[in-house]
Amino acid sequence: MKKIQWIAALTATVLLLSLLSGCSRTGQTSESSPSSGLGVVDPDLENSAGTELPDNSGAESSSNEPSSQVDPSSGSESEENSALAGQIAEMKFKEVFDKNPIDQAYNTEANAAVTNVEMISVVTKFCDIWEAEVSIADKKAKKALKGDALAAYTQSQQQWENTKDSEIDAIREEAQNNVGGSGLALEVSSLTSDFYRARVYSIYRAVYEANGTLPQLTYNTANG
Repeated sequence: MKKIQWIAALTATVLLLSLLSGCSRTGQTSESSPSSGLGVVDPDLENSAGTELPDNSGAESSSNEPSSQVDPSSGSESEENSALAGQIAEMKFKEVFDKNPIDQAYNTEANAAVTNVEMISVVTKFCDIWEAEVSIADKKAKKALKGDALAAYTQSQQQWENTKDSEIDAIREEAQNNVGGSGLALEVSSLTSDFYRARVYSIYRAVYEANGTLPQLTYNTANG
């Protein structure tokens, strides 16, 4: 009987020790677990973690790269310089051309004319001289010009020849509309003479631009 009681007491002691040992391990586990393991996050930390800082690498690389844009003012400045150079060249040529012997002879004879009939005779004479000079200048230009300059001139001269008659008709029609009576013949001759002179001017302008010299106009004042 005593032996059975002793076994029961030993069994109870073993169970008690087992229970105490299990409670001790559970307490140690809960104490060693950090509070962050509960899944609670500080709102300030969450906001700061979710905010991305701006990336300045692209801006820095862009500022370091050379600009590929072209200053628009450089093109306009170049065009202005080119236009100015053209104007200067035109002024120089005009100054040289205006000293031609045909104009000098015309001024002399026109100043000497007294009557309207005499003036018409002078203007008609020099209209014929300028018309003849167009053919002479054309031959000189074709001899002096080369390559692209010659091709451009030849095309221009051909176009002028094709429209010459219609241009003269337009001159006569304009004179009839603006001037009547005895002044009509003088007006037609004067405008026609200017028409031929302008073509001679253009031809010799092309030659002057190509080689810097003005061919000698053929009119000889001594021969009239």
